[in-house]
Order: sequence, then C-alpha cells, then structure tokens
Amino acid sequence: MKSRSFFISVVVGALLVCAQAPAKPAPKQAAPAAGAPAAASTGAKAWNQIVYPKLGDIHLPDVQRFELPNGMKLFLVEDHTLPFVDGHAIIRAGARWIPADKTGLGGIFGASMRTGGTTTKTGDQLDEELEAIAARVETNVGPDNAGASFGAQRGDADKVLAIFADMLMHPAFRQEKIDLAKVQAKTAISRRNDEPEEIARREFRRAVYGADSPYAAQSEVWTIDAITRADLTAFYERYYHPNNVMLGVRGDFNAAEMKAKIEKAFADWKPAKLDLPPVPQVDPNLKPSVNLIKKEDVNQSNIRVGQIGGRFDDPDFFATTVMSTVLCEGGFSSRLTRHVRSAMGLAYEAGGSWSAGFDHPGLFAIAVGTKSESTEKAIEAVLKEIKDIREKEVSDEELKIAKETILNNFVFNFEDVSQTLDRVMTYEYYHYPADFLEKYRSNVEKVTKADVLRVAQRRLQPASLAIVVVGKDKDFDKPLTALNYAGGHVNDVDITIATTKPTPGGGRGGAAKPAASTASLEQARPVIMRVLQYEGGIEKIRALKDVDMKAKAQLSTPQGDIELEVHQVNVFPDVSRSDIHLPFGDFGNFFDGKTGWALGMGGITDLTDAQKSDARESNFRTLPNLLSGVGNPTISYEKKDGANDVLLVTSGTMQVHLTVDPQGAVVKRAYHGTTPLGPGDVEETLGDYRDVNGVKLPFKTSASLNGQKYIDVTVSEQKANTSPDVKKLAEKPK
Repeated sequence: MKSRSFFISVVVGALLVCAQAPAKPAPKQAAPAAGAPAAASTGAKAWNQIVYPKLGDIHLPDVQRFELPNGMKLFLVEDHTLPFVDGHAIIRAGARWIPADKTGLGGIFGASMRTGGTTTKTGDQLDEELEAIAARVETNVGPDNAGASFGAQRGDADKVLAIFADMLMHPAFRQEKIDLAKVQAKTAISRRNDEPEEIARREFRRAVYGADSPYAAQSEVWTIDAITRADLTAFYERYYHPNNVMLGVRGDFNAAEMKAKIEKAFADWKPAKLDLPPVPQVDPNLKPSVNLIKKEDVNQSNIRVGQIGGRFDDPDFFATTVMSTVLCEGGFSSRLTRHVRSAMGLAYEAGGSWSAGFDHPGLFAIAVGTKSESTEKAIEAVLKEIKDIREKEVSDEELKIAKETILNNFVFNFEDVSQTLDRVMTYEYYHYPADFLEKYRSNVEKVTKADVLRVAQRRLQPASLAIVVVGKDKDFDKPLTALNYAGGHVNDVDITIATTKPTPGGGRGGAAKPAASTASLEQARPVIMRVLQYEGGIEKIRALKDVDMKAKAQLSTPQGDIELEVHQVNVFPDVSRSDIHLPFGDFGNFFDGKTGWALGMGGITDLTDAQKSDARESNFRTLPNLLSGVGNPTISYEKKDGANDVLLVTSGTMQVHLTVDPQGAVVKRAYHGTTPLGPGDVEETLGDYRDVNGVKLPFKTSASLNGQKYIDVTVSEQKANTSPDVKKLAEKPK
C-alpha cells in the first residue's frame, strides 16, 4: 500500500500487510549487575574465579483471591512479620488513553484526587488525621494503569481503610487543589531541559515511538492549561468502578476478617457497564534517524542508540534478555563496557537495556556518556557492537556470566511479600499466566549460544535505529553527518517549551524534525514551480480527483522473481483500493483515511494501527497529494545532485525526498518504508511520464531497498476522474 500514482509502494505495503504480521521484539526483567572490584593482592580470587552455590528454590507466599459482589477483585496475603497493613489498588485506566491535547491530565488527576479530599472531608483534614497516626493514603495515574494505596499500623487499619474507601468512592476534586497541581506541573515543565541526560532519555522515546505516540507523550504548558475539573470528573466516571478495580492487601491480619471488612467498606460502590478503550499499538517499523539536541553549556555528549524493544510474552523474551545482558546490560562484563568504555576509552559511562512491556513493546536503548570531542567515534563504536553480536555466536564464558548475572539479580524480585503480591496482581491485570515468574529461572537456563545469535539477528535492526545526541556540536570530533546513517540526514530537534498550542501539522512541539531555514525554503520555490509547470499546472493537479491504474510488476525475492498484476484505484486524498494477483493467490487492501481491511494468506483482516500509518504515509507520498499541498507540507531545498535538484517534503513526522530533473520531472523519490523484504531506505526511479487528464504521471517505476533493486513496474493503463463509488471500493472480496 505504498505509492498511489506510481503504486510501487502499494505493492510493497499490500504484500506486507497481507502476508505477515510484524515481528514482536523481546525484553528484560532484572536490573544489570553492578560489576565487582578487582581482587586484592592478598591472594583473594578474582571476581571471575569465584564459584557461587546453586540458587535455592523460590517459595511464594499464599495469595488468597476473591471477587466481591460488586465485581472488585481482592488479593489477600497474611504476613505477621510486623504489625502493619498495606493495600494497593490497580484501576484499569492510564495516561496512554488521555487525549494528546490534554497530556498531563493523569498527573493532575493523581495529585488532586488525594489533595482534593472527599465530599465530606478536605484533603487538609485527611492529612491531619493520617499524620496523627503515622498512616498514609495516596493516589496516582501511571502510563498503563491508575492506582491508590494505603498503609497503617495494625491497630489503625480499620480507620485508614475507611478513609481509603471514601477516597476511591467519593473524591471531591476541589478546584484550589487542581489549580495547585497545575502550577506544580508547569513548574516541572519549565525545568525539564536542565539535565542533558533527561533530555536524551525523553527525546529518545519520542524518536523511537514517534512524537505522537501516547508512550512518548509529553505535557506542555498549553496542555496543562487546557485541563479542567470537568475533564477530571469525566476520567473518574469512566474508569473508577469496583468491577474495574483490583485490590491487594498484605499484612498482620486474618484473611477472612479482612475480606469481610473490605466488602463492608465498599458495599455502597455499585458496578457499572465499562467502556474501556483498546490498548494503543506501537508501530514496529522504526524509521532510522539521527537527532541532535544542541546544548552549548556542556562539554560532554549524552548519547542514546536503539529501537523498539519487546514484550514479556514474546517467545524470544528469555533469549533476548541473555543477548542484551551480553551486549550492554551485564555491567562490567558486558561488551559495551569492556570494549567501548574500558578498551577504547570512549565513554565515562556505557550501558543499556532491552526493556519489555506487558501489552506493548518497550525500548532497546544503549546509553553512552562521552566527551564532546569523541562523540562521533563513540557512536560508531556502539553501532559496531550491535553489528558484531549479530555476526557470530557469543563465547561460552559470555553466556555463562550473562545467565549468572540475570539469575543472581532475579532473586531480588522476592525480597518481601509486597513485591510478590504486586507481581501476582500485575500478571492478572495484563492477563499473564500465574506461573510466569516461577518459570523465569528455568527458561533463562535453557538459552543457548545459538539462541542468542538467532535473536540478535532477528531482533536487532542495525538499519533502523534511532540515534539521539545531546551536546555541543561545535566541539564534536566529526559532524554527525559523517555517520552516513539515515541517508546522512541529521534532525535538529527543537526542545523549546511550547506555551501555546502548535499549528496543525506541526506536531506537539519539540518533535525531532529537520530544520528548514528561510533560505532553503526560498531556494526550493523555483524548483517547485518547475515541477508544477511540467506536471500541467496547479489547477490541473488539483482537478485530479481520482486515478484508476492497472500494471504488471516483477518482484525480486530471495526465492526468485515473482510476476504480479495490480489494479489500483485512488480517490484523493485519502481513499485507496488495490487488488493484487500473484501465481499463488490474490491479495488486496482498502483504506479510507481512518480504517480499512487487508486480504492475505489468512483471509481478510482489519488493518492494524501500524498498517494504517503505512497507508497514510503512502497517501502523503503520492505526486497529486504532494503537489497539491495535502497535509500542509513544508518543502525545503536539500542539495544539488548533478544537474538535478533534491527537495525535502515534510509533514509532521512524514518525510520524502524528491529528485527533480532540469525539465521539472520527479525522477526519484526516496523515503524510509516497509517492503516485502523488510524495512529500510527505499529509492524509487520514475520514468516514462505520460499525460493523464492534463497531468503527467509515470508509467514505469523501479525501486531499491537499502541500495538493492527489488521491483520493476510497468503501468499498462491509467485513467483519471472516473468517479468511482467509494462504498463499492470498500466492499471486501468474497
């Protein structure tokens, strides 16, 4: 489903959409080892000569599960070690479901729900009561879930439980406390660019997940200002119902008695019909990028290199955990530390992690701190380590140390009963098997060197990494363009704190995007006019309402060449329908700008969020849309390529490079996209332009992926303005 008028990307996307689902990466659970000091001269054994006894079995406490009449799920663990009682509620809500223009609402909600008190007592009154008995009641909203907790001495547990229940059932959200929380949030925003390391961490998430992803959401002054008390009460009314709550309590009590007390405390809280949104998806097809945040007051560079990570339920979770430990998570034993920091002396800190999410991919991130003068060299060294671990098996010693590192840290997941209770509830919240944690150790022990190599080759994507650098670029050993990565382009990231809502198409502010100077925009103007004149003029282009195209193509694959036929219909700017015939079956897809379907080997399925994103980018890259200004793009002059000129067209996070010959014909189009052979840099060569309703469209196209040609296309027929029935286009094949 990639390009419309030339359809090359249509074939690419259609085959990919229909033939296979994107691979899901894998993650990490335990913290990295800290590394041990060298042996002293007293004859003590070196750290790598110490033999540790086999870890003992893990014994989990008895967790009693109940469901109350109102639907609340209850988890109780008796623990008579100390005379305390602690409770923790998990509500199926979270900041990832908050609209982008209200980013920050979760923090305001979590703070003011507690400080605003209940309908019968102010937050200040509750503070006095709780402080008098050294107890606590807290509320919060995290990325994936919301929470509330309490803690008290055994003798005060009944009183604190009553306050806790009142807080969950009857929050007041007093306006003065909302206003205070908003002032505190804006104060934090004003300081967010103080620490280079925090900037690197934040902008790396945005570079990998995308600036508009809820997993990289960033509150701004204007989003905080937009939050009202009505927004908070609406959030509460949607999610805060007993049948959407899990409550875990552990401590010095009798379980049967505690169950009765909790049931009585929440007896008046009635269940409701839930309207819960789906989990936001992550596009696994990361576009490679080099992103620079200029900071003139530093002499060191904070670097992040990485990609989408994985999920805990991925079959390769354990092998990827071991692979990541060998590469970057194993402290002083990791390759990153041994090679980049110790042997080469390129970093004062070097580490990383392949993190996991329960229901969405985490991040794979390598972090390096180096002096400004070795920035480019340090990045090159990191890229080499990623490349090397994909080329041959790790050593027996590396495998052994990595497993020991993971398992010796794993035991710290069971330091106290509350950790175990939290994990049991977390697994139930995300619908994981109850014995997931118990099988962790045995699954790590099973990992082989072959497994590590396989997941490194499968999961690590050297051609699709995000590189983020915070530093003083004037002092770098080489400009970042010398990396020759992501087409040699470096995005100057604007981290200016936005106080007003940005204009449409401008992202949320602070997103990684190329800077277009006034000079480059003016330099692009005559080239644009040349293209428009060659194409027949802006009026003719805008009069092109739809195109019906038929073509034959030859797709090169590792298994040999494949002949295929394509019938593609586009209704500009958003609608497309493609029907593709191959020797082994028919494929196709439809997209209307919001939703659609795909026909593949497994039948007809709805488009995923990632496939919808691909379709939108396809729409953006078509000549009729590009030249008529759909999406309000920015067009800047990039460079001279012989007699030709290269333009960069940008709209939000979407980009395409157009090479224009002296006559005004677009002879090349380059972008990062997904093909049947995988994601990478795509370059299309366009030719044989012919008149279609007064507009010149290419009838021949060939494309390469990462410099390797993979498809040739010959269009047999293109008709324009046939006024197709969109409802018929949307009909699924029978």
